[in-house]
Amino acid sequence: MACCGPYQNVGFLQATSRATNPKYKRHWPGKFQARVFGEVLQEIAEHGFLRQHKGTIKNGLTTLWMLTGSGREWVQQAQSGAIGVPFSEGKDLLLLKSDKKKPIEFEDDDNTVMLKAQVQRTNESRAGYSWGYSPVDLEQSGKEGNAEWVYADVQVALPSVDLECHRDFRESFETGGRYFCKAQQLRKVERSTITVDGLPTIELDYSSHQTRILYHLCGLDAPEDCYDIPGQSRSIWKKVAVIVLYCKSRRQALTTLVNHLEVDWAEAKQFLCDYSDQHSGIADKFFQAKWGELFYAESQLTMDVLDAAYAAAIPLLPIHDSFVTTTKHAHTLREIMNSCYMNRFGFPAAIGQDSREDIGDFFAELEGQ
Repeated sequence: MACCGPYQNVGFLQATSRATNPKYKRHWPGKFQARVFGEVLQEIAEHGFLRQHKGTIKNGLTTLWMLTGSGREWVQQAQSGAIGVPFSEGKDLLLLKSDKKKPIEFEDDDNTVMLKAQVQRTNESRAGYSWGYSPVDLEQSGKEGNAEWVYADVQVALPSVDLECHRDFRESFETGGRYFCKAQQLRKVERSTITVDGLPTIELDYSSHQTRILYHLCGLDAPEDCYDIPGQSRSIWKKVAVIVLYCKSRRQALTTLVNHLEVDWAEAKQFLCDYSDQHSGIADKFFQAKWGELFYAESQLTMDVLDAAYAAAIPLLPIHDSFVTTTKHAHTLREIMNSCYMNRFGFPAAIGQDSREDIGDFFAELEGQ
């Protein structure tokens, strides 16, 4: 509700399920299950703070909740002194899923206990600071956001529950493992406005991250920028790179290129040829659905960086291949990122200030296809 507060026509989705028994008991335990949470929202609506637009099971639509005028007033008044708390205790810090994204039950062992402890201590460290951001006017700036339409005079607090990371593995605890949290869903332009204890922040990222990691796992040096290729824009080559690493065959990659870049078959073939020629040293690794292996290598590096930042007592928010910290800690973060990369892969890292080219939705769309 607080995140929707600044907007006139922005709501959130939350089902009002009557189910009492969760299908997977280890996930989201606690007394506030979907049924109870739905009842809480309905009671808030009865007080006139929310407007409920019911979905339909037949069409697969969940319930949409919109703040009323009095609801926005209430949120704005309450927000300065409000503290976000989770409805459930004991959210699982490790998720293990099938390649179809279905939860897999597992028993804890020494490895999972260690992984959970690492996520927990870095979550607690992050929660020790006050995080906030300025939202963007979606009606004016569109889906991606534009700095021109940021509400500079509005500061939305990021509650600790939105800063808590968990790790998402696939099939085993050596595939995938990326860190996820709600705060990563902020648009890039909103992330640029993040403050920590009132101080401005900077976002540093690993350049052309997964392609460089693939080079280094093969024992090869890598170009500084793997997407700096003549003929097309960097953003185009970045999508081509994702596709060749995600897809299981050249034909699947061609079909995906045609659909996502809206090019014809001949142009898609040329893209793949040019990109493979540019990266001939690792081209034999393309079209083998390497994403799980590369995400695991990336997530282990993230673990190293988070631990080093924890030891250095600096605030840090991971955004997959980039990290947000205060500007005064930028030099320390850069040293940590360089050191951790060298220790894990044996090659120097390529680090820059985040370019604001967001393809997170593209990753999510292709994942596991």
